[in-house]
Amino acid sequence: MKVVICGAGQVGANIAKYLAHEGNDVTIVDVDPHLVRDITDQLDVQGIAGFASHPHVLEQAGLRDADILIAVTHSDEVNMTACLVAHAVFDVPTKIARVRCNTCGGDHTYRTQASGSAGGGASTSRAPAAADSSPRTTWPASSASRLRGRFRCSSSSTAEFGVMPAARRRSGT
Repeated sequence: MKVVICGAGQVGANIAKYLAHEGNDVTIVDVDPHLVRDITDQLDVQGIAGFASHPHVLEQAGLRDADILIAVTHSDEVNMTACLVAHAVFDVPTKIARVRCNTCGGDHTYRTQASGSAGGGASTSRAPAAADSSPRTTWPASSASRLRGRFRCSSSSTAEFGVMPAARRRSGT
């Protein structure tokens, strides 16, 4: 399985270690070249130094051929943007983003997975159970570029979110 991990911190490094030991083709992306070099020296993974939310950096990381993107950088915005780019530009089947919750102080894991149909029809996924007890969410997965969903955090409150990509054409370039 081809996996691209955005974020070479403690979480990203541990995920890379686990997946590399299972024989997956792992590429890790981080803005800090020292972290990338440390991980690539220790593990059988490829590394790219650059901004994880930039499409050209994600293309260098091989996202066009990836089965899954896991975004676990220190920035919630970068994590969500990387997943949005993976969805809208590269049509990656499975995207996972770690986002911190202001309500409960914990981390939430957002995941969407394209359906098995050729048309990429709508489906709903739920993040798999993990050893931790961090809250999970579901959202509709479709070929449309709008991602919507909701999650319930440990404080029993429910929050809804919507992500709509915006693009603006530059004149004169």
